[in-house]
Amino acid sequence: MVLGGCTASVGTSPEWSSPAATYLGPITARIEYETAGIFLDVPASVDVGVSWSYAYSSNCPGEAVCHLDRGPTIVLAEATSTSPAEVQGDGSLKPLMQKTLVYVIKWTEVPCAPLGPMGGGRSASPPAIYSCTALTFVDALSGTVLFSVEGTNL
Repeated sequence: MVLGGCTASVGTSPEWSSPAATYLGPITARIEYETAGIFLDVPASVDVGVSWSYAYSSNCPGEAVCHLDRGPTIVLAEATSTSPAEVQGDGSLKPLMQKTLVYVIKWTEVPCAPLGPMGGGRSASPPAIYSCTALTFVDALSGTVLFSVEGTNL
């Protein structure tokens, strides 16, 4: 699994806009991204605070990891994460998402490279580029980006 982020640098000229996204609505069955520790369930409610188009256009480009060479698909889901977590003051871990209503912005077959230190003695040759899936989770009530993940096995 490759975890990390790749973003495209895009000018902020007024005539530029994000590629068109396809909204598929609320998911109808559970989706599991076990290797990333993310589980998406059918939302118990579809009462959102921001529209899917606002969640996308206000964060891409912006706070989200976005692949701006193509449009993503977007779904509404209730997300729980077991792996991405924040350290609390007492040292405990709090999942970033716990039955959180989110828009999942998804790009498939996008290029990504592994992140992290190079192993013992390897040269600094260009990293291999893989075909990955990228997911960005946006809180559907506030429009705030929670986090992004991408990898070859999502």
